[in-house]
Amino acid sequence: MKIAFIGYYDSFQYNKIGGSDSIVRRLSNYLSKKHEIYLLSYGSRVFSIENLKKNINQGFFKTFDEMLQYIDKESITNSVCVYICPRDYLKLFIFKIKIRKLFFHALIMAYEKNAIRRLLFFSITSALYNGHFFCISKRIFQGMKVFSKKAMLILPPVDDNFFSTGTVCSERKDKIRISYLGRLDYGKGADLAYNFFMNSQLDNSKYEFHMYAYPHKNDSFSMDLHDKLLKQNKIIYHETQLYGHSEKVDNFLARLIDCSDIFLLPYRFIDSTIDMPLVPMEIMSRGKAFIFSNIDGMSDLIYDEMALLEKDDLNDHQIISNKIQDMLNNNHTTIANFVLKSGFKTSIVSDKMLSVFE
Repeated sequence: MKIAFIGYYDSFQYNKIGGSDSIVRRLSNYLSKKHEIYLLSYGSRVFSIENLKKNINQGFFKTFDEMLQYIDKESITNSVCVYICPRDYLKLFIFKIKIRKLFFHALIMAYEKNAIRRLLFFSITSALYNGHFFCISKRIFQGMKVFSKKAMLILPPVDDNFFSTGTVCSERKDKIRISYLGRLDYGKGADLAYNFFMNSQLDNSKYEFHMYAYPHKNDSFSMDLHDKLLKQNKIIYHETQLYGHSEKVDNFLARLIDCSDIFLLPYRFIDSTIDMPLVPMEIMSRGKAFIFSNIDGMSDLIYDEMALLEKDDLNDHQIISNKIQDMLNNNHTTIANFVLKSGFKTSIVSDKMLSVFE
């Protein structure tokens, strides 16, 4: 079977580790074991087709029409749309009516907060595609299923071999490590983690603070926080380069998670990421706990009520300290049970998607 992931240029890239990049890459790698996968983007300055690895082909097209013609020519039966520019909606609508043997599915990763725009989006989406609607969070699924019986909940996948089978941390640790993991981003609350680490009353002889992060070069908030981290000595700052995917990056990610005892993820909102953030899921897959914000869009990740931080408590360092100590004293069977119940291994998610293709 031929399966394509399609979208506007830079809406996903195989060799990056953003949310959409990781989802497409992980699904592609698994599905390519038995099927021919095409990663197709339009809006490129040049046309090119190349083979990335066995059964995975990458294509860049100048226009949306060129990409559709290629899909038709290659008889790619199932195309999963990651993002299409609104100006191209009509072209897709006409094409799917004209070429009825081909199916276009939607991968919906963002949640529109405005109720009117949200209803409009779901309504247009249901009319635009003739396939299924893969929703990466429960609230997207709840909204989409009102408009289509073909709505399906699939959580962002984490590769099967990433799930904990024993620690890969080789460091000798004398202290309890509390870490932040992610981009230096206002929405992700990177500054809140920084402020807690800098002002925490936790015993420095027992605890240490780490930030595994990278700045966004074009964002003044991100670069200002980056500069602060470089000038202090209380937080161990790991300026990571988690933006280029490789097996080496995956191994590094598993190691840093395993070497931490607990994570602080004080998100303000998740507008700057996919609606179901991958970082908490990757942390859970290694069997580790995290403290996180009780905000819209994060409810799907509640593995333990004790781990929740209310919005008003994000700057209360004593409450955060108490939460961390409580979670460290709590056994993590709740995490293992939550992971098992959630079913976000790449194999499970891919097979679920594949079931509607075959």
